[in-house]
Amino acid sequence: RLGNSPNEFFIGPETADEPPIPHNGYKDAQCRVKRQAARFRLYSYDENGAVIKEITSADADIVWKVELANRKGSGARFSGGGTRNASITGNNRDLLDIKPGEKAISGANEVVDLNGSFQVVPHGAMSVHLGQLRMDPEGHLLVLGGRGISASPTTTNVSSWSDNDTWHDDVSDGRVRATVTMHGTGEVFEAIAAWVIVAPPKFAPPIYNAITLYDTIYQFCRQLPPGHPAKVDLPPQCSFRRDIYPILQAAKDVHGVVNVGGAHSSINPDQYPLSLSQRALVFGFLRGPGGSQTMPKLQQSPPLTQTQYDQLTRWKDDAPSFVNDWDPALPPTPLTPDALDRGPLTHCVGATFFPGIEAGAFVTSSADIYMEPLRFDPNVVQPGDVTRRMALPWQADFKACGGASIPWWPVNRPTQVHPQTNPTGYEDWDVDIGSLTEMVSEWHQAGFVVRSGATLLLSEKCAAASVVLLTPELDFGDVQMNPLEQPGQMALPVTFEVQAPSSSVTLKIEGGPAPAAFSTLGATEVTVGPTGPVPAKVYLWILFTTGTLNQTVLGSVTVEQTGSSSSWTIPLIAKTVARQKTAVCLVLDRSGSMGEMSGSVTKMQALHQAAHLFLHTALAGDGVGLVSYNADAVAHGSSVTELDALGSFAGPREALSSIVNGLVPSGSTSIGDGLEQAVNMLSQSAGYARKATVVLTDGMENAPKFIRDVAGAVTSQTFAIGFGNASNINVSTLTTLTGNQGGYLLVTGPVTDDNQFLLKKYFLQVLAGVSNADIVLDPTGRVIAGQIHRIPFHLSEDDYGVDAILLCQPMRSVVLGLETPAGEILTFSDADGAALQMTRTEGHAVLRLRLPVLFTERAAHAGLWHVLFGMPARGQGPDVAASVVTHDAFPERIATRTGYVPSTRVTEQGGDKGLLISLMSAPKPDEAAQVQRERLQQRAALIAAERAQAAPPVVRPASPAAEPAPRAVELGPPYSVLVHVYSALKLRAELVQKDFEPGARVGIVARLSRVGVPFDGSAQIFAEVSPPQGVAVTVSLEARPDGHWEGEFVANEVGVYRVRVRATGTNVRHQPFTRELTLTASVARGANSYQPPASGEGSGGGGGSSGGGSPNPGGDHGREKLCASWLCMLENGLFSESFEKALQRIGINLDVARKCLRKHCQTGSSTAEVDTILRAFEQVFVATRDGESRGD
Repeated sequence: RLGNSPNEFFIGPETADEPPIPHNGYKDAQCRVKRQAARFRLYSYDENGAVIKEITSADADIVWKVELANRKGSGARFSGGGTRNASITGNNRDLLDIKPGEKAISGANEVVDLNGSFQVVPHGAMSVHLGQLRMDPEGHLLVLGGRGISASPTTTNVSSWSDNDTWHDDVSDGRVRATVTMHGTGEVFEAIAAWVIVAPPKFAPPIYNAITLYDTIYQFCRQLPPGHPAKVDLPPQCSFRRDIYPILQAAKDVHGVVNVGGAHSSINPDQYPLSLSQRALVFGFLRGPGGSQTMPKLQQSPPLTQTQYDQLTRWKDDAPSFVNDWDPALPPTPLTPDALDRGPLTHCVGATFFPGIEAGAFVTSSADIYMEPLRFDPNVVQPGDVTRRMALPWQADFKACGGASIPWWPVNRPTQVHPQTNPTGYEDWDVDIGSLTEMVSEWHQAGFVVRSGATLLLSEKCAAASVVLLTPELDFGDVQMNPLEQPGQMALPVTFEVQAPSSSVTLKIEGGPAPAAFSTLGATEVTVGPTGPVPAKVYLWILFTTGTLNQTVLGSVTVEQTGSSSSWTIPLIAKTVARQKTAVCLVLDRSGSMGEMSGSVTKMQALHQAAHLFLHTALAGDGVGLVSYNADAVAHGSSVTELDALGSFAGPREALSSIVNGLVPSGSTSIGDGLEQAVNMLSQSAGYARKATVVLTDGMENAPKFIRDVAGAVTSQTFAIGFGNASNINVSTLTTLTGNQGGYLLVTGPVTDDNQFLLKKYFLQVLAGVSNADIVLDPTGRVIAGQIHRIPFHLSEDDYGVDAILLCQPMRSVVLGLETPAGEILTFSDADGAALQMTRTEGHAVLRLRLPVLFTERAAHAGLWHVLFGMPARGQGPDVAASVVTHDAFPERIATRTGYVPSTRVTEQGGDKGLLISLMSAPKPDEAAQVQRERLQQRAALIAAERAQAAPPVVRPASPAAEPAPRAVELGPPYSVLVHVYSALKLRAELVQKDFEPGARVGIVARLSRVGVPFDGSAQIFAEVSPPQGVAVTVSLEARPDGHWEGEFVANEVGVYRVRVRATGTNVRHQPFTRELTLTASVARGANSYQPPASGEGSGGGGGSSGGGSPNPGGDHGREKLCASWLCMLENGLFSESFEKALQRIGINLDVARKCLRKHCQTGSSTAEVDTILRAFEQVFVATRDGESRGD
């Protein structure tokens, strides 16, 4: 019998005895029905037909072979004539039959699945599991059936109780054969075949049917003509236990499955086999062949079989052939071949067949189908014949047969039952299943009728699935246009809470969403459960795409519960509004330590450049405000200033940049003062939906107010950039501040000429976070004069805008462009201020492009793009950039040397575009120069040495041949390329760091989403972790069920760990994408215990490497000893002359250190002053270590 428990099953009854209840009941712990297995045995007979013994694996090698089939789909209709699926003709009708073919099994540890397919052309094939084969250790065969799954490729609705085209179920029947090879003799026998039927569950297992399948088949065989091999006669004796008891007990127990109104109460099993008067009374109610009595009371009034009636007559009359073998203890029936043939059929329905539920009229259709009593002829009967005319699907008949006042087969499918809460009352067995369609999905929720003492009660009924709509309306509210004024999108889920303790529930979008502004996102059908006692959430996502500005759109979507009549229509409402702008306040450090060197420039000069880049790249319409601070903070304006168009150098962008350029380092550090001014400025900035704060600091706060004093007032998204080493920055406080406000802290570590773009890139990454953009790639290198740099990157249809940013100092000779997937080149000359915007300064250039690109010869969106940039080599002259290169001038040369074939449109341009195309056709450097270039790019020290020597590169004269001669490498300035996208596909990541001293564990948590919904494409996320020294390591991030990816590493070294989180994959349209985000983790000794000075106390100096704040666990005495030790080493030749000169080149003057140590260590200076000196020397060693690791 069928069951939907994936693993649990029990052995079905083998004799006519009442079957035992399986261990722990008929259902598993999730309230799923266990399958009932049929067990087959082998017996040997002598030449006279007498049983010798049962054959097991101890006697022989046994190979069982089973062939099941379900042929309902191609069979005759039970109602109305004709065939099912009549529109399917020819060979396609064979595809309606589910036929796994004959499968064999021979080992006790084997499990053989019986899988077939069902196909309604032109729809695709559906896989159907008809069951499994297993063997027990004794060699018995176990046949398990299907899992009660019925389905259609075209509909979820069941409209007929008997014949539903395009549907299949997983009942079946078929032959069972065995090959037996005897141990010892090696004799081989082919066993006489048996038959197996896989039927629906019997929901009242302890109760007998008044007319069993055994009774019906036996009577048919009794009526066969003399000489037929299956012919039987009336048994010579009538056994009360075997022939009468099942009928009487069926009448006695029927109250457990039908409300009989107190009838049958006169039958008392304690008085079996009953007195003669009682026998006559009972017999008078029984309907024999041709009779009109009322019992059994079933639809179509089937009579008892003639054999049953004859045996009852013997009992009534107490005939000599009647044997009173009644034993109230009901000892088990001996296991014999005859008992095995009779037993399982005794527990099946023998009437009424309309069409039946396990087997129907087929079993009495022809004498030819039997080869011996109760045994089909496997050469006549084909697999699937027995069940072919059963209802399709069976659940429809199961439901329909419960509505009549007179039952059909109430033992298998109860009508009314006694609930445990009211043992003398009744309720409908299918009270919670409302329709034919619901029975398909909920049949297994119904309970089993079991014996509880003298009472028959409903047991194991599953709690009905509860499906509650939590979002009766989806109100998207105001949905913004995207940052480049393109259509924006927002996704919201239709949300259900489902509690289905015993079964699965499927929810499916069946109608809408409409109108077209609404669409589905991700799966339109979700199945959940069984859930157990804890409810589960189901999300069906709806996407709104903006349209006409300020227009409100009304719509709806309909969700149905598959297999039930439940459905919900959810109203949708959304309004398109303009992009909601962002106000950003830059809180910039101007303390004295900002005057220290950072590479070849001071920290303040580096800040000037980075802030200039931020201001000239931010989105037009956003507001930017400035606050600068040292011991006190100054707000440069009462509110933020709205930015003008990208590329403007005469408006607010340049005015704000001028203010930053006017900042001069002096004084100590009060970050709290700066934050307080930022809070005030943002509160005065009206008209901005989002607000953010960006703090830059180069050291510890050492003057009030402190961060702790104002942190509670900070409500905007907050980012912080620490300019310097981890030991100079209060990483724990800033990490907490930013993490609580949806931002993060970035720490640069030592900044030299080799990583001169680092501060700018951090500002740009923060800008991307503020502008809701994502980073696609971030390569660095050195410009090679006379050569094109072609950096590839992927865009997808999820992207609606892109920024190509080139950092290069100086920019005056470098040109920038974008190459579309079709090969067209876009440069500054194409900028129209809308679809393509641009800006260019001495240190950077930006191309901002809306997607899709529609103004080119061929529209461009998803695909492989390239950032193009380059500069002319010496001797090419300024006219090269202004020349016009035509398509016919060099097509072969370009194709040969670069693989690039320009389109006609892009080659009919001059200026930057002409130069880029010219560079693409330039000859490559010779091999030696190529090796030199790669070496120079890998080792920054060699690059710096070459620049310091200022040796002019050698330029080979052009050869007179048509092809230019190879030339040597001519190095231009360093570059960094960044590609930012404005996209529905977003990567967000954070570091989880609770400890900031060596040995800290740092967690990495990333989330990839599309329109705010967990990403449903294919993706991998990993992190490249670069420690303070040594090589980077890759940390794989594992996907979690909640849509996050997580990983971890241990930070053992003092310094800054750069964590580059990267995502690669393909979206649902199979378009590749990349995303990345850089985060930093900082580790410093004593960082966990650092506390800023109490309010009112401060060092009076800058907060950076010459500022205060380092803890010294040794106290004042420890400082004195350490101070003296340093002074001794410095004045006695610790550092060589060459090393002191090297330190001077990076801005460290040891003569100044000696003077300070003499002054402060010997005169009892303040704790803060001594700590400042000691921290400075710590940084000397950090710089020394880092330089050594790079080969400096």
